[in-house]
Amino acid sequence: MTKASFVFFPFLTVSLAQGALIVNLDPALARFDSLTDADDGVGGFGAGAPTAANGLAFNVTFTPAAGDLDSNTLAVNIMEIGGDANGSGLYLLGGELHFLSKMNGTGANAVGTFNDLNFASGNNLIGIKSSFGALSAGTEYTVGVIFDPVDVTPTLEIGVLPANGTISLESYSVSGVGVKTNWHGDNSATAFRGGNVGNLGGTVISTTPSLADPFHETNINANPFEGVQGQALYWDQPDPALIPEPSTTLLTILASFGLLARRRK
Repeated sequence: MTKASFVFFPFLTVSLAQGALIVNLDPALARFDSLTDADDGVGGFGAGAPTAANGLAFNVTFTPAAGDLDSNTLAVNIMEIGGDANGSGLYLLGGELHFLSKMNGTGANAVGTFNDLNFASGNNLIGIKSSFGALSAGTEYTVGVIFDPVDVTPTLEIGVLPANGTISLESYSVSGVGVKTNWHGDNSATAFRGGNVGNLGGTVISTTPSLADPFHETNINANPFEGVQGQALYWDQPDPALIPEPSTTLLTILASFGLLARRRK
């Protein structure tokens, strides 16, 4: 008689509990992991400055609450690195994902329109609103961002994976970089944080244009994330890529383990 026996692999459960991974990098090599690292936003972390030529990669899992999606005047910090003159960040505004990056700028520089993909357009930054559209309260999302402004062909990629859904991928070409390379600022990072956490990546800090700017960090600090905080990871590793079909990949791995565990009696 043939019987199928299957072995339980606890490390797979741990990995999934920490959040989905749609960037092909090892979490153990991340410069910042919100599950283990302090994110006070007032100092650097890790050993030495990031490698500018590698660019950055974010992988963030979270479940927004209704209060995270209902404001068009106050942005919500999902994850950011650096500060208001040099830094990059992923934010929610009006329920939609926005990515900002400022290099060689000042606190007064503000994004004027979406999508601004030209660093030389007069504000030393780019601002992209994801084409995914509005998120839904109570749904878990994993968002991957790969930003490489120092490459010969500067690019930005965003992937959004809803729980039990399929991944949405988008890619942008960035221009006007010139000699700008400092996308990381002072290396400080935060995830899901409001309150007094210091300067936030790519945002506005001065009173110009006004506190009415939704990406003014005073407004963001006053609007903390209300939903379920998952895992936020940041790397500056070479050759990051978004995984186009993580659910299929995971099923293949599970099937392989099942075949290995099967035996005849």
